[in-house]
Amino acid sequence: MYVSRTFNDVDYGHIPPIARSDEDKVLDTCLIDLRSAAGYLDYTDGNPSLTTRANKATVYAIMAQIFAWQHQYDSTHIYCQKVIQQGGYSLESMDNYANIWKGKVSSESIFELPMKYNADDPNFKSQNDWAEAKFDFFGTFLKGDLVDNKNTSCWVAPSGGIVDNTLFDTTKDLRFRRFFRKVAASGGDQAGYLLTKYTDFNYQNPDAKTNAYIDNDLVLIRLADIYLLDAEALAHQNDLAGAKDNLEKTESRAGIDSYKDVQTKNDVLTEILKERGRELIGEGIWYYDLIRTEPELHWLERVGYPADRVLPQNKGYYWPLNMNTLFPYDNLLTQNPWWSANADR
Repeated sequence: MYVSRTFNDVDYGHIPPIARSDEDKVLDTCLIDLRSAAGYLDYTDGNPSLTTRANKATVYAIMAQIFAWQHQYDSTHIYCQKVIQQGGYSLESMDNYANIWKGKVSSESIFELPMKYNADDPNFKSQNDWAEAKFDFFGTFLKGDLVDNKNTSCWVAPSGGIVDNTLFDTTKDLRFRRFFRKVAASGGDQAGYLLTKYTDFNYQNPDAKTNAYIDNDLVLIRLADIYLLDAEALAHQNDLAGAKDNLEKTESRAGIDSYKDVQTKNDVLTEILKERGRELIGEGIWYYDLIRTEPELHWLERVGYPADRVLPQNKGYYWPLNMNTLFPYDNLLTQNPWWSANADR
C-alpha cells in the first residue's frame, strides 16, 4: 500500500522482467490479503500493551485507508465503523495527549512501530539500520535545548506559513499551544515553530552524555485518524451532520469548534482536510491526504505544487523511480509521467 501511494503503479519484482502492475490491481490484492488476515486475528479490546502487533482492528483500519484511497467511501465508512465500534479504543484527553507517542501506553493508539530504547538491543550503540531507538529519526524535528544542542538545524514550520496562517488558530488550538515551540532564525533555519510531539530525549549514559536517543514510538494508526477518515467518508455520502459529529470529537478536544462554521459539502471536506493536517502533523499522513483529496479540493497547489504538475495525466505528486538502479534489472519498467518529462529536476 505504501509503495502504491508513493510511486503509483508497482513493479512486483518478478523475474523475467514484467511491466508495472496497475495501482488498483495492487490495492485489490492487498484487500484480498487483508480479508484473509482478518479471519485469523481477534480484537484486543484496545489493549495498549499490544499495539506493536497487528490485530483485527489494525487490519480493518488499513482496509478503510485503502478504500478511501480508491474513493470507495461506502466501504471506507463500513470499516472505520468496525474499528470505532469494536476495537475498544478511546481518544486521549488533551492532558494525556502526549501519551500517544510514549509507546504502548495510549488508549488511542491502534498500531505503532516500536522505536523505544531497549538496553538489550545489540544494534543500539552503532545506531545501524536495525536499531530500534534512533536519535536521527525523530531528531529531524528538534534542535537546541530540546536535544541538548546535538542538532543546530532541523525541520521548522516557517512563521507566516501554512501551519500558523492556515491550519491552526494559534490562540485557541491546544495542540498548537502545547506542541509547537516558537524559535528564532538560527543554524540556517528560518524563524518559525518546532514540532514537539517527539521529545523524550535521553542518553544511554547520561553522565558521559553518550549514545543519545529519543524514546518515542512511531504511531502509524490511531483512533483520531479513523474518526476523521470516517468523517470524510460520511461527507462524500452527503451525511454532513455525521461528518461534523466526527469532526467535533477531535476539534473539541483541542479547544476549537471550526466544524460549526461549515455548511456545504465542499466546506465540510475542506475542514476535514485541515483538521487532519492539524491533528496528524508530523505523523507521515497528511501528504497522502493531499494527494487523495486533490481531485476535489486542490490543496497540493496551496502548499506549493505547480498546477500543471498535479494534473491527473502528470501525477507529479508521486516520487520518481531510481531508473539507473532499477532499469537494468527490469527493462519494461517505466518512469512516473512527471519525472519522465522532467528528468533534469
